[in-house]
Order: sequence, then structure tokens, then C-alpha cells
Amino acid sequence: MESERKTVQKRVKATRYDALTSADLRDHWRWVDSRSIDASLDSDTRRRLRERARYEVANNSYAFGCALAVSNAVVGSGPRVQILESGLERDAVKRAEWDFSEWIQETRLAEKLRSMRFSRFQDGESFGVMYTNRRLASPVKLDLQPLDCERVAGAYGFTDPYDVDGIALDKFGNPTSYRILTTHPGDYGLVDDAEVYPAWRVVHWFRKTTNEQHRVAPELTASLNLFALLRRFTLAVVTAAETAADYAAIMYTDTPSDVGSAEPFETYSLERGLIMTAPEGWKVGQLKAEQPTTTYREFKRELLGEIGRSLQIPVNIIAGDSSTYNYASGRLDHQEFQKAIRIDQAQCSIAVMRPIFAQWWHEYALLNGYSSEAPSTAWYWDGFEHVDPVKEANAQAVRLAAKTTNLSIEYGKQGRDWEDELIQIARERDKMAQLGLAVDDVVKPEEELEPEPEQDSPANS
Repeated sequence: MESERKTVQKRVKATRYDALTSADLRDHWRWVDSRSIDASLDSDTRRRLRERARYEVANNSYAFGCALAVSNAVVGSGPRVQILESGLERDAVKRAEWDFSEWIQETRLAEKLRSMRFSRFQDGESFGVMYTNRRLASPVKLDLQPLDCERVAGAYGFTDPYDVDGIALDKFGNPTSYRILTTHPGDYGLVDDAEVYPAWRVVHWFRKTTNEQHRVAPELTASLNLFALLRRFTLAVVTAAETAADYAAIMYTDTPSDVGSAEPFETYSLERGLIMTAPEGWKVGQLKAEQPTTTYREFKRELLGEIGRSLQIPVNIIAGDSSTYNYASGRLDHQEFQKAIRIDQAQCSIAVMRPIFAQWWHEYALLNGYSSEAPSTAWYWDGFEHVDPVKEANAQAVRLAAKTTNLSIEYGKQGRDWEDELIQIARERDKMAQLGLAVDDVVKPEEELEPEPEQDSPANS
């Protein structure tokens, strides 16, 4: 009796959802599994996805452009630090911020971060190792070496539940060390030697999308097939156009094949400027490339939109074309993209810049006699330019007057330190007063102009 009750319960549960019972979708779900995320993304799976993603980025202009757009938007000209609480005098704090900025330029850290973000797009993750570089002119000899993700790998044939392909974890999933190969596994003369680095010396930059995930697939994995379709469709359009252009004319006939002097599939040479007469019973026409050229633009844009959905990039940025947008539509799409960029910048501040600054400060403090405990910091990145600066300035003045924002927030949106900007404004006003120039104590925003009615583009009308 008990076994029958369990059978009935199991049958009811299994037939409640169409996704479990639909015969039409049985093939669609045939590859599903119940493996953990780390087991699903084993080294061989990640390698194959990574190879295809790199191939696509190298050969597809849209994929390459997406990687450049994201890396440039996230990193820009590089991060800037503001030291918040350190126990030091203000002049010492500003000097430390300046010295760190000089160190960033000497180590070309912004360039390395852009390459790491580009690699993250096509590889899914990027690693960097902090080391001592005696060749630096800076008193602080810390430097960062970006690594390809293949360099972080576990020992061959070794299985450990607390080791995820070279990343050793504690029981709570925190990295404790990284096993890094001395040479790239794809180099000539491969030597499978490795060195184990403590976690504090390694930065690991990736987007965690699910629980208990430690290694990831390329960011464009979900759109790899779509990129392939885009290239195939483009080639099909070119082939259709070339086929139509190769045939200057085609002769058609409704008469039997034994009537007339022309043979089927026979070709003739044409001379320019002459009038040609067709054989008896035949008429001359031209091949038209109607398919797929007539749907090329629409299909390509729809495909780019689907690709951008998985990458959080609007189609006008992928295509580099906003001709079908009006002002409101363009801003609306860019807002989501900018939000994704800010999240990425915040993640970089935590996963990359905070560990780097902690090690830089440790060495800097020893040189200057400060406490080696790293101070709290805020990180600033390049802001986004507004399409209409006048409207933005007016809105900014209203927010400041209503106390719904402050200078730290407003300057932070532009990637600038509010204290530095106020100091610079005061210096400029003092200099203007010394030179006898007029100084306005309060700069009032222009009066709000009546907004012009937005003109829809032909595609939206």
C-alpha cells in the first residue's frame, strides 16, 4: 500500500509541468544534466569553449568590437584612488594618492587591466600575479603580471574536492592558493612544471553567475552559435550577389529542347555596345539576387540584438549605428549598458584593485614609516558623457539644491575626486583674483529651455 502511494505521488509530480512531459521538446532537453557548475565547466569543456570563443573574436569584427567596447568602457584611462581613513595628515594622504597614481602609470596598470578585461570577454576569467619588479624606477617595486587562464591548472589526474583545476579552496570555498604553470600549455617545448602561489599574491577577475562557482566559461558562450550564423548569413548574401553578377543574362524558352539553335546550359560571350538577338523560341532575362539580400539588414540587426542580450550590450553599440534610434530610445538602451559597466567596475575595485593597493600600501608604508595596515579607499573610474550637457547640468543643479545628491556623488559619476576638484576651483579663483579678473561666486545654471519635440527616425515612424 505504501509503495502504491509513493508511485501515485511520483506520477502526479512528474505530470504537473509541460517541460517534463512534452514529447515535442524531448530532443530539446536531451542534453540536460545534474552536475555541479564546477563539474560542468571542467578543464576540457572550458578549453574547447575558450578556443572557439578566441577564434570567433579573432575573425568576427562584431565580436572583436564588443570585446574592445566592453574593455574600454570598464577600464577607460584607469582607476583613481581616494584614501578615506588612514590616520595621516591631509597632505600626506594626498601625497600617497599622487604616488599611487604615478605607480599606476609606470607599471602601465590601466593597459594591463584592459587586456585582462578583454581576455575575460573571450576566456571568461583573467588572472594576475603580483611580484617584485626591480627594474621599476618607482620606490615601490610591486608589479602585476597578467596571465592567460590556462596557466592556472591542477595536476594531471589529481582529484581533490577542495581543488578546482589549480585553485585550492578551504571548506567555505575561499581560495587559499593557486597552482600556476611555469609555461603556457600551448607553447612550444612544453614543460609541465608549476609553482604554487598564496592567494594574496593572485588576483582572479571573473563574473560569478551561480553558487559554488570557481571557474567560468567565456562571456560570449551563449552567443557563439549566433556569431557563427551571422558570418554564414553574410557569406550567403555575398555569394548570392556574386552569382547574380556573374551571369550577365540568361536565355529562357518554353519550346522543346530540340527546337532552336541554342543548347541548354551553353554559354556565350557578349561584347559591349552590341545588340544581341536570341535564337528562335528563346528570350533573354537577368538573374535577380532577391534572397537572401532583401532580408539581410533586418536579419542581421535582429541577430545582433539577440547577441547583445546575453552580453548586456545594446544593438546600436554592437553595430556602431544609431540611425534607427531616436534620442529617448538611445538613452534608454545605454542606461542598462552603463549600469552593467558600473557593476563591472565595482567588481574590479574589489577583486583586483583592493588586493593590489593593499600590497602597494604595505611596501609604501615601510618606506615612509606609516602603519602597514591598508586604509579604507574609494575608487573612481571614467564617467559617461551625457548626450545633452545643458540638460544634465540643470538637472544636477536641481538635485544639489534639493539635497538629493552631493558633490561626492556628482563628481564620482565623472570619475573625479570631489575634494581635488574643490581645491582646484579655489586655486583658480585665487589666481583670477590676483590677476584682477572677475570671479563669480555662484554660477547659476541656464534657464530651462522648452524641450524640442523628439523626431522619430523613419524606422520608428
